[in-house]
Formats: sequence, C-alpha cells, structure tokens
Amino acid sequence: MALLAFQHLARARGAQTPPTAPTDARSDLERLLGGPPAAPSQDGPALDSLKQQLRARILHNPEVESRLLAAERERSPGATEPELYRAAIARLDRDNR
Repeated sequence: MALLAFQHLARARGAQTPPTAPTDARSDLERLLGGPPAAPSQDGPALDSLKQQLRARILHNPEVESRLLAAERERSPGATEPELYRAAIARLDRDNR
C-alpha cells in the first residue's frame, strides 16, 4: 500500500520509477541458501517414512540399522532401498513376535 502511494506521488512529480522485475521466490531462496535445493530422492517421503519406522523399532541404533540392511542386501542383491527397508522391518517384526 505504501509502495503504491510512493509510486503515485513520484509520478505526480514527474519522476519515473524504475520497473520492477517480478520476483521468483525459488530464486530468492536459492540465492539466500547459496544454491539450488537438493533434489528430493526418487522415493521421497515413502523412503523417509520407512527409515523412521525401522529406526524407531531399533531405538535409533545406526549399527543395528546398517547390519539389518546389509543382511537384507545379501538376501536380495537387486532390491531397491525402500524394498530393503520394508524387508528389514518385516523380518524384525516377524522375529520379535
């Protein structure tokens, strides 16, 4: 509102206001953060959710997590990361019945 009033007064006095380029919030954010944001993983929130589920079951112990994932990787060498997490969660749940 104040900007409009200023522009109106400037025009009335005969002064020209420089044209303003439209701002892009993404480019402003990139400039502030020092670069473009990291690309989200292809599996995105689903993988993050699986990681949190597994970590909650093993009390956020990174050594146990890596050991479980390594065991699942041996069982299914071609599995994707979400598949490995799903298998580790299923095996952990099955073993803890």
